[in-house]
Amino acid sequence: MMKLIQNIDVYAPQHLGKKDVLTINDKIVKIKDAGSISADGFLSEAEMINGEGLLLTPGFIDSHVHVLGGGGEGGFANRTPEATMEGLTKFGVTTVVGCLGTDGIGRDMCALVAKTKGLNEQGMSAYCYTGSYQIPVRTLTDSIVKDIMMIQEIIGTGEIAISDHRSSQPTFEEFARVVADTRLGGVLSGKAGIVNVHLGDSPRCLDLIERVVDETEIPASQILPTHINRNEMLFGKSIEYALKGGAVDFTGNEDIDYWETICDEVRVCNGIKRMLDAGVNPDRMTISSDGQGSLPMYSSDGEFLGMGVGQSSCLLKEVKECVFKVDIPLEIALSTITSNPAEILRLNGKGKIEEIRQLAAQLDADGIVCDDELTPAQMKNLEQELGFNVLDRTMVILDIFASRARSSEGKIQVELAQLRYRANRLTGMGQSMSRLGGGIGTRGPGESKLETDRRLIHQRIGQLKSELEQVKRTREVTRKRRNDTHIPVAAIVGYTNAGKSSLLNKLTGSEVLAEDKLFATLDPTTRLLSLGNDEPLLMTDTVGFIDKLPHHLIDAFRSTLEEAKHADLIVHVVDCSNPEHETQMQVVYQTLKELGVEGKPIFTLMNKQDLLSEEEKNLFERDMQADRTIEISVKDGTGLDELREVLLSFLRNRKKYVERLYGYDEMGKIQLLRKYGQIVTEEYRDDGVAVTGYVPNEYYNQIQ
Repeated sequence: MMKLIQNIDVYAPQHLGKKDVLTINDKIVKIKDAGSISADGFLSEAEMINGEGLLLTPGFIDSHVHVLGGGGEGGFANRTPEATMEGLTKFGVTTVVGCLGTDGIGRDMCALVAKTKGLNEQGMSAYCYTGSYQIPVRTLTDSIVKDIMMIQEIIGTGEIAISDHRSSQPTFEEFARVVADTRLGGVLSGKAGIVNVHLGDSPRCLDLIERVVDETEIPASQILPTHINRNEMLFGKSIEYALKGGAVDFTGNEDIDYWETICDEVRVCNGIKRMLDAGVNPDRMTISSDGQGSLPMYSSDGEFLGMGVGQSSCLLKEVKECVFKVDIPLEIALSTITSNPAEILRLNGKGKIEEIRQLAAQLDADGIVCDDELTPAQMKNLEQELGFNVLDRTMVILDIFASRARSSEGKIQVELAQLRYRANRLTGMGQSMSRLGGGIGTRGPGESKLETDRRLIHQRIGQLKSELEQVKRTREVTRKRRNDTHIPVAAIVGYTNAGKSSLLNKLTGSEVLAEDKLFATLDPTTRLLSLGNDEPLLMTDTVGFIDKLPHHLIDAFRSTLEEAKHADLIVHVVDCSNPEHETQMQVVYQTLKELGVEGKPIFTLMNKQDLLSEEEKNLFERDMQADRTIEISVKDGTGLDELREVLLSFLRNRKKYVERLYGYDEMGKIQLLRKYGQIVTEEYRDDGVAVTGYVPNEYYNQIQ
C-alpha cells in the first residue's frame, strides 16, 4: 500500500523543511522537497495525505526500560508487567534499551537477552545492559567483558545502583572495576561500553562516578547516570558533572505535575533549560522513561494509593513541555530522545537507512556495499528495508579474490574461504546470493548450490582442506630445499596495491603480474636477486594485506601468508602517495603480528615518491618500527641503488670475514666455506692454502 504525504515539516532531528514523503507498505522509501513528488503514473493509486501543520520526526529511543517488568520492592504483588511491542510503538518508540533493576534474581540476564531478541524479531531495534543494581555483576557469561563482546544485544552494564539504600553499597574499587571492564568490552567489540548508573536519594550523589573520572584514565563518556532530576541536590551535582563533559539522563514522568508536587523532583523541561543556560552541551542530555518501573503513588496526606507503572508515553509529553512551556527549540528537545542517545550509546546505523535510501535514489544505485561484515540477519533486514542488493566487505573481497585466482592453490584457498563464509549464511542471504555465477574465477563457487545443505558444504570444506594440506606439504618441501641452499630469503609485504610485484620485477627482471588493482597477486612468487660480488638473495612476493582482512581468508591463505614467517628479512612496501598510508602501515604490522612474524629485520620502502610534491616529500619521517626506511620510486628507479646497497649490507652482516691459512689436511673446511659461504681469494702455498672470504655466522666455528 502506497501513501504520499505532501508538504509535511520533517525533523531529523534538525529541521529539514517542508517535504513530500512516499511510503510503501508503511516504510518510507523517498523524502524529497515539497512539490517534487508527483502523484502521476504508478503513484496515482497512492493514498494522498495533506501534511500541512504536521511534523515528521525520527522514531524515539527509550534508553532505559525494564522490558521484563520492574518493581517487587514491596513484595511479589508489586511486580510490574513486561513491556510490549504495541505499548512501545504506539508512543513513537522504535528503539529500546532494556535493563533489569532492583531484582536481578526473579528476573535474570538470560530472560532479558531473550526478551531483547524477541523485540528485535518483532521489528523493534532492541538492546540491553548486562547486570542489575548489584555488584558483583551477575552476567550471562562468566564476565562483563565477554557479555559485551560475544552477545550482540548487550551494549554495556547497568543499571548499577549507587547512593541508594537498595544498592549493594559498592566500594570505589568495586565500582571502578565494573566501569573498567565495561569499557574494555566496548573497546574490543566496537560498542559503547556504557555503564548505566542508577542514582538514589543519598547525599553522596555522584561521588563514585566523579572519583572514577578524576582518579582513573577512564573518560566520563563511559558512564551515563540516570534519574539525575530525582531531587534538587542531585540535579545541582549533575550540572557540574555535565559541564565537565559527562552525559546525563533525565527520567521522564507520565504524570508530570503529580511528581513535582509531592517531592522536590526537578521537572524535566525546567532541568534541561537550566542546563542549557549553565552552558551544558545540548548533545550530552537524554530523556528516558524508566518504563515498566514501579511508581508508588501517595495522597497529599502521605497515604499509599497504589502502584503506578512507568510508561514510554512520557517521552513525547516531556518533549512537548520543553517546547511549549520553556521555549526550548524543537530540534534540541527532539535530540534528547533521538540523536543524543544514539550517539552516546553508539547505536550505529540508527536513522541511517532512510539516508541510504535517499542517496541511492539520487545516484540511481541498485545496490550498496557495507564496509564491514554483516550477519545473515543484518543482510536480510537491509535488503528488505531498502529493496535492493546488499553486499558486505567480506563478500566483495572474496569476489575479488575469486576473479584473481590463477594457480590451483589459489583457487582452493578462495573456494575454501567462500564456503566457510557461506556455511553460516545458507539462510538469510536471500537475493544477494543470486548475483554470483558459477566456478572459481567468475564470482564464486556457484549459486546453483544455494540449496545445498550444510552436510554437503562441510564435506566439500573437508575435501578442500585435505587438498590444501597436500599443497602445504609440497610448499614445505620446496621451502626445505630452498633452506638447504642457505640462500637468505626476503619476503616482500605490504598493503594491497602498494607496488610489491612491480618492485620484484624491477629488481630481478622477472615478469610477475603487476597491475593497478587490488590483490593482483594471490600466489607467492620467489625470484633470485644477485647483488654485488654475486651475493644471492631470494625475494618472495606475497599477497597484499588489507584492513579487516576477513578471517576466512586469513585461515585459507595462512600457508601463503606464512612465507613472511619463514623469511630472514621483511621488505615492507608502502604506497606513500596514499593519504591513508599510515593506517595501512599499521594494518600490515598488525597482520604480521597475528601471523607470528616477530623479531625479524624490517626495511620499509616508501614507494611512489614520483607522485609526491617536494613539500610532501619533506613531511615524511622514518618508520619507527622498521630497522631502515628508504624513499623509493619503482616507476622511475629512485632509491633502488640505495636499496641494493642496504640489502648487500644486510647479507654481509649475516656473515663473518674469514682470513686464514689452511693446511692441506683441512681441505674439508675449505669445501665447507665454498659450499655455504663465499671465497674471495684462494692462494696455494707450500705450507697450505691461504683463503679470504665470508661464511654465515652459524658455520663460522666449523671452519676454524
